[in-house]
Amino acid sequence: MTMTPTAPPSQGAVTRLWATPAAVQTIDLAPIVWNDGVRDHLTTAGPACETVPPRTVLTDTDALEQLFLDTMTMLATRTADTGAPTRAPDTVALTAQVWRGGHENPMAACAADYCGWCVLAATQPASEGSGDMAILDPRAGCAMTAAPGLPWGRALAFRPQPGGLLVIPGWLTSSVRPLERRQTIIVVAAESRP
Repeated sequence: MTMTPTAPPSQGAVTRLWATPAAVQTIDLAPIVWNDGVRDHLTTAGPACETVPPRTVLTDTDALEQLFLDTMTMLATRTADTGAPTRAPDTVALTAQVWRGGHENPMAACAADYCGWCVLAATQPASEGSGDMAILDPRAGCAMTAAPGLPWGRALAFRPQPGGLLVIPGWLTSSVRPLERRQTIIVVAAESRP
């Protein structure tokens, strides 16, 4: 199953994945992205994962920080509906990264209460699934399924497309599937801070 961001941020796109609130949105990048900076980094030359200063790809870091903060606060409010402990963040920390062919992130959770990604640019892969961000099924027993399938053990994939924004609780395990050799994705990752 693949999730592609479709809802505008004004609609507060909160979805329940396995009864866990997550936000998937498409945002307008025009007011926050520095196109020349993105073009400069949108090359296959360089390390598989390169951290770059956010100001080299963003014209308005404050606006993106606020968008992440608002989305994380909205998730904290929706999580309260489930009876789970919640805490809205006070601030967020942004990290801009360029992912190139060969990059992947193994399954991991985030130490922060919430984490998220905003895709600034992405080249189209030849193979479906290359560079997808996978959110793994957290339900008990999923790791013990012999062959993942519906309704257990299947990861949901977020296909990186420019303007795609994904925010999840930090405890939810996620990964990045390996990028193809000529593929490049520029993202801004965010972590909540109490």
